Amino acid sequence: MSFALIGVLIGYATTPPAGANATTTYIATHSLLSAGDPSDAGGAGGTVSFSQVPVFVRIGEVPKRAATALGYSGSPLTLAATIKVNADPKTRLIEISTTSADPAEAVRVADTFASEMVKYLTERQDQVTRDRQASLLTRIAAIEERVRQDDSALFAKPNDLTLRAQRDASTREYSAAFEEYQQSVSKLSAIGLTTLQTATAVPVKEGGLSVPRTRGSRTAIAGLVALLVGVAVANLAEQLDTRIRDRRQAEDTFDLPVIIEVPRFHRGERGEQLVVGSDSSLRLAEVYRTLRSSLMFLISNAAQTEPAAKSVGVVVVTSPGPGEGKTSTAANLAAAFAETGRQVLLVNADFRRPRISKFFMSERQLNALAQRKQEQSRSVKNTLISTKVRGVRLLDMSDVGGAPGKLARDSARAIASLRSSFDVVIVDTPPLSVSAEALEFISDATAVLVMARLGHTSIAAASRAADLLRYGGASNTVIGLSDTGSQAGAKYYGYYGYYNEKSAAKRSRFSRGKAAILADHRAVQEPEPRDEATDPWAGAHEAAWPQNDPSQQSR
Repeated sequence: MSFALIGVLIGYATTPPAGANATTTYIATHSLLSAGDPSDAGGAGGTVSFSQVPVFVRIGEVPKRAATALGYSGSPLTLAATIKVNADPKTRLIEISTTSADPAEAVRVADTFASEMVKYLTERQDQVTRDRQASLLTRIAAIEERVRQDDSALFAKPNDLTLRAQRDASTREYSAAFEEYQQSVSKLSAIGLTTLQTATAVPVKEGGLSVPRTRGSRTAIAGLVALLVGVAVANLAEQLDTRIRDRRQAEDTFDLPVIIEVPRFHRGERGEQLVVGSDSSLRLAEVYRTLRSSLMFLISNAAQTEPAAKSVGVVVVTSPGPGEGKTSTAANLAAAFAETGRQVLLVNADFRRPRISKFFMSERQLNALAQRKQEQSRSVKNTLISTKVRGVRLLDMSDVGGAPGKLARDSARAIASLRSSFDVVIVDTPPLSVSAEALEFISDATAVLVMARLGHTSIAAASRAADLLRYGGASNTVIGLSDTGSQAGAKYYGYYGYYNEKSAAKRSRFSRGKAAILADHRAVQEPEPRDEATDPWAGAHEAAWPQNDPSQQSR
């Protein structure tokens, strides 16, 4: 749209005053008729073909003679460039025309070129005819000499049939050459071009510029041209763009369905913090709850066909590349499952950039936990961490030590031994463009969620990720899109109809008060007390936490 506006302004500003540069031009045309036979190659005078006439007018001797006759001091070719020649082979009509602001000058130039062309072709024809006649006379003399020789030989041998036939052939050749000579003499003065009408100046245009001169028409045309340029630039940019820009393009590239679209985070929501269970963003929390419901449907369908040992849902969360919302989605998805009362095992499998534990513990808690792990034996129970979100346990071997590939395989074996004690397992794997360690978890996965970021994920990376997942035998693979747009004015569907995010948040804050909101926030975030008699993992979880952690004092 900006291109169109710029074009309108330019068209409006550059409109010249009415009547500027108003001129009248004249065209003068000299018409000639060729009397030659159309089947004759020399139809324009016996020596020049009809189609060659325009060439002689513009190049060679005719422009030089016309420039001399007109007293033109410039280049003859420049003068000839003002001449237009139209030769119609059907009517044998030749029109020589020129355009000038001076009507008398236009007439003089057109007539001069026509006259000089006729003179030049006449001289050319006469010269060619004389040269041809001289050649014919030489040939006739040679044939006469040969006939005399044949007569002498035949006189000596009157009965020699060969000599008689040779003399007859020479006689016929002499007759043909003599007839050709007679024809050339009869055409000596036949030029073949006659003037039908001399040049007359005719006005052809008035008013100056050929472009629209009114302000309205120029503005409209400039705006239209600028709009077309803008559309062309936009189409070119779209063709050169190698990143995924919308949902349809994502589904076409991955050849997989998109089940969730996560909007762009507000500035205060970025970083390693949960939005599910907090009151900071109603829209984002509902997005992850919707994702939870969709994955629960996939898990329930898979449970009907898989063996009982694999009935626990294992959701692998991955992405084509880094920075596409994979880890934040896995963390909030775990919190969303825990909201329903399910026991969730959250597994960190991204050992090159482990971040998921930061969503559930502070930096001080992480350091204290790492120190406690070093003092304890390295067992699966000691790597299983209780979190601040009720119902979520974290399995993180990133500080155990070892190559990422080995840690991934160890984590996969740990999942196999622990999954029966949980309702759902969520695995945060490294991006597929960084390593193929995500494939270690694909074989046991109930569903695979691939996160892609609009305007960031390239089409090539998405295609490679889809190929890797197909190669690894992934089933129930779906796509999630992040950074899909602004949350301003967003709406979501709940049990009681549509709610506007901003108005709902405001009503909640002002009706209940700050103290009530903080109390609800603590109730959601703090883990519930665990009964060791009913929770076989309670002892392991509590032992994994530092004793001086303030968040555990309420237990």
